Amino acid sequence: MTDDSAMLPSAVVLDRLDAISTMLDKVSRRIEAVAGRERRTRLLAVGMLVSFALDIVLTVVVTVLSVNALSQASSIHQSQLAACSISNQTRVEQITLWDYVVQLSSQNPNANKAQLSQFEAFVKKTFQPVNCAQVYHQ
Repeated sequence: MTDDSAMLPSAVVLDRLDAISTMLDKVSRRIEAVAGRERRTRLLAVGMLVSFALDIVLTVVVTVLSVNALSQASSIHQSQLAACSISNQTRVEQITLWDYVVQLSSQNPNANKAQLSQFEAFVKKTFQPVNCAQVYHQ
């Protein structure tokens, strides 16, 4: 009986050691799984940081391009207004020139006064200066 009783505790100890070994294997696998998730989480965090950095860079680039486009649009608008003003000066000069031609033609005794009057109205309508602010929405 002493042999059986001596065997019994060693068998129990071996069973317990086997159970502990199994539990340690499970714990080891869980630690490896956690380590794997930790690596994946770290990679996701790095990816997020890279994405955030790219977002900031793209935001700055788009902002700079937008400001540049607004500046160019403003320059183009100013050029349009200047060209319109020059065109208005040319229109006034055209009216002055044609008024002189009509005046000279009216001195001719054979001139048709009604036609000259119609022509003068046509010239003033055709070369009438435009409102640059209204045309170019200033």
